[in-house]
Order: sequence, then C-alpha cells, then structure tokens
Amino acid sequence: MVLACLSWNRLKDSPWRIAFERGLGPITLGILFQVGLKILHTADTNAAGVVVSLVVCVLMLRTRISPLWFMACAGVLGGWG
Repeated sequence: MVLACLSWNRLKDSPWRIAFERGLGPITLGILFQVGLKILHTADTNAAGVVVSLVVCVLMLRTRISPLWFMACAGVLGGWG
C-alpha cells in the first residue's frame, strides 16, 4: 500500500493517472446505484417501506441533511421493530 501511494503521488501529472481517476467516477456511481437498488428491493416489502424510502431519497437530494442522521433514525426504527 505504501508503494502504491508513493507511486500514485509521483505520477500526479501523468495523463494515465488523470484518465484513470476520471474513469473511476462513473464506475463508482454505478456500483453505489446498484447497491442502493438492491437494498431498496430487499427492504421495501410493503407500501410503508416504499414511502419511507422515497421520502428519505427526496430529503437527501433536496436538503443538506447528513446521511448519518438518516442511518441513525433507521437504526432506532429498526430497533423498535
């Protein structure tokens, strides 16, 4: 890992590094989107779950509320059953 970091820093102006970093963005977003869809498909087995998921999705897109608050609320609600 140390060698990889040192090499990465040494190649900071390389066109290969820039192309690699630009290519990782869409790949990362695609993976995150697919994981989100899988979680949504698994968790939302009724209408209430779908509504809660849509409300959280809209709040996350339209506000600057930290996702940690949503995870904390989900943990509390999950603990209550």
